Amino acid sequence: MSLDGHYKLCGYQKAMFPLCIYGAQDTYSAWINFLRIWTSNNNPKIIGKFYLDYLYERRDIYVCFCQVIASRVLPVTPLPLYNFIASAVRELLDRMEMYFKRQLSSLVENGDYDPRDKTDRNLLAYVYIPVLQKELDTFRVSVWNNHRMCKQKAKELPDGVPEHIYMYPQNYGGEKCGLTVTEEQLQEAAELSGVLEGTSDYLEARFRTECERHIPDTNDVEPAQAANAYLFLKSNFDVNRV
Repeated sequence: MSLDGHYKLCGYQKAMFPLCIYGAQDTYSAWINFLRIWTSNNNPKIIGKFYLDYLYERRDIYVCFCQVIASRVLPVTPLPLYNFIASAVRELLDRMEMYFKRQLSSLVENGDYDPRDKTDRNLLAYVYIPVLQKELDTFRVSVWNNHRMCKQKAKELPDGVPEHIYMYPQNYGGEKCGLTVTEEQLQEAAELSGVLEGTSDYLEARFRTECERHIPDTNDVEPAQAANAYLFLKSNFDVNRV
């Protein structure tokens, strides 16, 4: 599994917008394990927490897929991390271009968003992170993991649909390897690594409560209306309540 962060939506110097995408991809099948979004791009505990969440859900630790060739089992060499950026994330950003990058740029150009203002950044995160997360989930499940990869010359890893390769590696000359983990083991790993410290929420509790007073459920915000939702929230947000 390759884990990586991608910061293009963060804008200039990775600091304009608090919208940092993290992801994990199986290197044998190209199956995307998870895509998550957070406000920070400089805390390694965040992607550690996302990986821990994934392990709690799956309850197994990926070791490797193996290619079985003429009764010999050969471990597959992991792909470099840039493959994840160059393929999955590039396609993802192309799909987000229409709604999000143009919206965000307009907010800056119209003076409605100041990247140096902490309140503006948190208001943007409250609206956009849930909206973007829905798009990431749709892309991972319905688009990338179920698309057919083109056959490439001299490619050693299998071609096909990532979801099918991941679930049935034996059909592609591979064998799934891994370790089952218990909740107790995961809890111990969390305590030793410290990944649960400061990673439970990207907003302070009182700030989130004030946001929820005006937009109770961000799941109702459509992608095309995210900028309007931010403007509505900014015009009604009471900093004295925080």
